[in-house]
Amino acid sequence: MHRRELLKLCTVVLGTQISTACTSLVISRESDAGLKTVDVPDKRVTALAETIIPATDTPGAVEAGVPAFVEELLNDWYTTAEHQRFVSGLDDLDREAGSRHGSDFAACTAEQQGMLLGTLMTGDEQQQAFFQMAREAVVVGYFTSEVGATQTLRYLPMPGVYDGEYPLTPSDTQFTY
Repeated sequence: MHRRELLKLCTVVLGTQISTACTSLVISRESDAGLKTVDVPDKRVTALAETIIPATDTPGAVEAGVPAFVEELLNDWYTTAEHQRFVSGLDDLDREAGSRHGSDFAACTAEQQGMLLGTLMTGDEQQQAFFQMAREAVVVGYFTSEVGATQTLRYLPMPGVYDGEYPLTPSDTQFTY
């Protein structure tokens, strides 16, 4: 089994935890020659990924290679409608940044980028759909990357006993089973 096949299988298995739209892009691949491709690296995707999962005491989305993952989803895996919705969302995000801050989204400060994404979360249906799509792509890309899986998540094997009172400290990271 090749690495890509294993990653596809793992993503499908995780599909119960992720939205149907994100799972469907892994299962069914649709190519369309007339789509506007996203340049690699697209500074908007990089800024979006870093805003959603910034570097803290663990590496952020950019260090994990999430922008390249999102761009591959856009150019190779999304359906035509999903691709157009995402690119349209990026364009709208740039327009909103321009009207509020006089620059494109990538050129805004981290605080301004966070506020812009906050307005998407509470915006109209189209803005919310774009934000959900972007967030899912970034989160899936991050936690299926080597950095996310080894430095952010911590594997705790459960060989048959569930301990509902397992002692956790405030410094404990997310557990995966």
